[in-house]
Amino acid sequence: MAFFSRTWSFFVLCAVCVFGDRPRSVLSLSRQAFLTPSVGGDGRKARGSRRTETTKLFLKPVKFVDGKLLVTGLEQGETFTDQKPLDLIHNIKRYAPITAVLPDAEKARRHLMSRSARYSGLLSVLELSQDVDDAIQGAQAWLALNAPIGDLGGWIEKAKSSGVKTFVATTTGVGKEQRGEVAAVKRALQAAADQGMRVSVLLAGGVTEAEEEQLSSDPFEVLRLSSPSSSAEEKEKEIDWNSVDLDKALTSADSKMESARKSHEERVKLIKARNDTSLPVPVLEVKSALTKEEDAAVLCRAGAPKEEVVRCAAEALTVDAAANCLFCVGTGDEAAAFYLRSLRKRGLTTRQEMEQVFSGGLQRWRVNEALKRGEEERLEAEEAVKERERAQRDAANAENEINALFAKSAEQRRLALRKKMETKARKLLEEQYRSEALGSSGISEEDFVEENLESKIDDLMKKEELESLMTSAA
Repeated sequence: MAFFSRTWSFFVLCAVCVFGDRPRSVLSLSRQAFLTPSVGGDGRKARGSRRTETTKLFLKPVKFVDGKLLVTGLEQGETFTDQKPLDLIHNIKRYAPITAVLPDAEKARRHLMSRSARYSGLLSVLELSQDVDDAIQGAQAWLALNAPIGDLGGWIEKAKSSGVKTFVATTTGVGKEQRGEVAAVKRALQAAADQGMRVSVLLAGGVTEAEEEQLSSDPFEVLRLSSPSSSAEEKEKEIDWNSVDLDKALTSADSKMESARKSHEERVKLIKARNDTSLPVPVLEVKSALTKEEDAAVLCRAGAPKEEVVRCAAEALTVDAAANCLFCVGTGDEAAAFYLRSLRKRGLTTRQEMEQVFSGGLQRWRVNEALKRGEEERLEAEEAVKERERAQRDAANAENEINALFAKSAEQRRLALRKKMETKARKLLEEQYRSEALGSSGISEEDFVEENLESKIDDLMKKEELESLMTSAA
């Protein structure tokens, strides 16, 4: 019976699939059926409509509004071509085509045929070339990664003469030997900005590779060194790299950092309990106390995370705050990490985050936060001092009260003993007066007792104290 029941159910299901309208529509796997909002019957129209809107959102064609982008300086080896910068640029969705200039274009084409490149759409906009002169034709922007600092001035001129509107470059290994080259780059940047070109240059002392098992990105810091659009007051604060002594700046920065740490430790000693783990105060004080030259020297010495340098360069192509500026990029401290996390917790997009970073938001926040938290710490230290003084006063008052109680008790015992000795002294003097028949001398008994009472009491009390000492010693 069970066999016939199962067989009958199977034939019914087959008949429904063949002749039924709605189940057949469910089984249809065509693209049009996938996008049809009424799939599954009229009762599912609302849900299907929402699904269709989501599908249209993801299938909506991207409009690349900024034209062709030239990318140079990508790392290439025998078995790899660095795809990360290309992914970061493509995620901006502003440039197409993206033309990468590499020594071996055919080898790079094989390296870049990855699944992520296909799925993200990078391969549909990527072009490869081996010659900068050919690739730069028609380019609206040029991203020069790992550019030699000595060639930057010539490259900016080449970009300007080729009609490139936006030029962004990164260069590493910047130290005291490159002061003249940095000053030349600054002059070239100024000249290009005066002619309406958009130029951004990111300097770094070195690059550091992230560890493979590292889940989160390293904190980074961007310091604006100069900008042609700065006000007169801001220009006075810009760094003149020809006159900067990086060794002297580093020595001064180290001295200030050590002084700030000692100052913090002295204040913390006054605070018995500090339940604040959000951000170490010394880090804020140290960096906010440095001049721009010292800050730049410290950043150059620290180097910069490679991935963050590339990310900053990619975002600098379109972020307005990065236009026509010279920046120094370095590894961030705990304060920089805290600041970046605070931006992300506020729900800012990557573009909005980089707007804040390039406009000097970290430096402004660091100074304001250092002042605020330093004031909080100072007030806590003052309260701790007041609390300690109150405790000392309370302890002194308690000790005085105890001493007063002991003194009162001793005085009461002395008075009781004196009263006892007075009674005894009167009795002894009366007996002496009678035994020695002192009445014949013409003095009355009362006068004799009153005249010798004090001395007799003193003798008896001294004798009592002596006996008490001997008893306690025994």
